[in-house]
Amino acid sequence: MFSNERGSIAILALYTVLAVIAGTMIISHFFGVYVVKRQSQNVADSASLAAVQVLKQKYEEEMKDKVDYVLHEFWVDIDLEIATCLASGVLPCLTKEELVEQRIQDARLRQMLLDPTSEVEWLLVVTEPYFSGEFTAQKNGDRLYDVCRREASAIRAAALDLSVRNEGSSQLTLTFPVDGEPKVQVKGHKTINIDQIVTFSEDIPSYSAAGLQTSFDIDVSHKVPFDF
Repeated sequence: MFSNERGSIAILALYTVLAVIAGTMIISHFFGVYVVKRQSQNVADSASLAAVQVLKQKYEEEMKDKVDYVLHEFWVDIDLEIATCLASGVLPCLTKEELVEQRIQDARLRQMLLDPTSEVEWLLVVTEPYFSGEFTAQKNGDRLYDVCRREASAIRAAALDLSVRNEGSSQLTLTFPVDGEPKVQVKGHKTINIDQIVTFSEDIPSYSAAGLQTSFDIDVSHKVPFDF
């Protein structure tokens, strides 16, 4: 009788130990997966922000160049109007100051344009109603798309560098735009390795998209997404 009881207790103890081991493995697996997934997501978030930061910098350079061209054409038009009026002999002609006052609504922009020592803020030009035809949402989106294609290597390099430095994936796929929005999506993964009783390895995927924030409208809904 006692031997049967001792046998039952031994079997129960064995099952208990096995249950504890199995439970430990399961907990270790899910906890490990959770930690790696969180780490992978954090890396993807940071990588997408790094990519967008480079895109924003390159885009601003492109927009500033466009603003310089638009202002050059603006002054050529002003000078031509004054010269045409003087040549016609129909006086008085409007002065440069009066023509700028007549065309430009934003008082700050008018002041900057008429002050040769002042540096014109490019954002004021982009949002000025007089120049709205040059900076429609679609045209702004076309420029952004072209910049992203042209600077894809630099944008990808920034995301990849941050990912690798944070022990993330060295194989990333970037996509622009995302769902018709001016966003860069980063797809990557992080490998989880568990070596407790049994060896287990799994790639945990991560996705993150960061958008370009601007004070003017950008429309890329008509552009075809591309991977790089």
